[in-house]
Amino acid sequence: MSNRHFLILFLLLGIAAPALAQRTDSTGDYQPAPQLFRLNPEQYNHHFSFALPNGGMLYVDFLRLSDWGGRNQFTRITAAAAQQVRMLRDSFSSNFSNKLLAINIPIDERVILLDYKEDLSNKNQMAMKEGQYFRLKSGSDTIRIVRNTGVRTKPAADSGLIQLQYTFVLNNLDDILELDGRPEVMDRIGAEADAAIDKQKQKWSRPDARHHTLVLQYDPSREKPMRTDVMQDRLWPWAEKNLAIYCGYGAIVYNNSISVHLEPVIAYRLASRGKSQGYIGFSSSIFGLLSPSKEERGQFYTTYNLELGTYKKAPGFMQQRTSIALGIMNRYDVNGNNPRTNSMTLFHMGINLGVNSFLSFGLLMATNFDLRPADKGGDPQGFLGLRFSFNL
Repeated sequence: MSNRHFLILFLLLGIAAPALAQRTDSTGDYQPAPQLFRLNPEQYNHHFSFALPNGGMLYVDFLRLSDWGGRNQFTRITAAAAQQVRMLRDSFSSNFSNKLLAINIPIDERVILLDYKEDLSNKNQMAMKEGQYFRLKSGSDTIRIVRNTGVRTKPAADSGLIQLQYTFVLNNLDDILELDGRPEVMDRIGAEADAAIDKQKQKWSRPDARHHTLVLQYDPSREKPMRTDVMQDRLWPWAEKNLAIYCGYGAIVYNNSISVHLEPVIAYRLASRGKSQGYIGFSSSIFGLLSPSKEERGQFYTTYNLELGTYKKAPGFMQQRTSIALGIMNRYDVNGNNPRTNSMTLFHMGINLGVNSFLSFGLLMATNFDLRPADKGGDPQGFLGLRFSFNL
């Protein structure tokens, strides 16, 4: 392939590559549906925990700080939970079972949705005291409330139903009735939470920025009951939320030769609500040192690129990466046998296509854009390679 033909291919693939990088799943644009009785994993961002009387706990989880609203709703939520416990007490068969009561409160609060479960697997656990047996309750009862407060339209990455999740973990469901009868307890806890949130909002220029995570821990037995932990003030939590890493290894076929190929990528995650995560990042690769070809032996290649693409949302390293990369390719002759190619820099473009969670293939192209014939001082150089990679 002449350098002119190679340049045309380079430009055509450059035009087509952005569409490839924006490839979506066959199911189309995906938006996770709001859950009735539990938040989606993406909504667990701000996390508050409050110690309650009788050894109970209240946990509150939600996505953005503005979802909290102007003031807490603890007294209102406690009253709603207590009302459902009063109405459903006869639906449970044992006082010693572990119970779950799940509640969904819609925006207009007209139709309350409920789900309840009872775990009787430990019904035969007993305790013996002074020659008498007593039933033993070894677990906690849980009341989980998902409250819908509105609909967010901007930014698109966070669009959808605004939901807060309140989880009461109690020794007994009847403890919620005691809390409902002592509204001053929840008012005091709520006032502490409001004050901590207001204080943190003043410190953040953009309180709803997606990298912000606020953790509150309230325990009235401590000298200072409320503790505040701002996760993004530490480097690692910020990096864990915003950065991703790809590690690929495999083989590349090029210039009638084959070589081991290594490729690391560090990426900054773009805001996304779909099955695929968009990113912009820096990628590099190295190959050629282990080439068995006599023509290529002693030469190796490195690339350094700016990359735009998507990958499958999953824990751990990036998977099913699809992208376009633009940068430079350096070629070195470590033996110094060819002075013309001891060191050469070419413009580089790479196309990557993730086949599944662990396998991908890509096309590497490079040129110096020199279209002059040799008799006029031209020195056209080009590179074309096909890569197959496995990833961690």
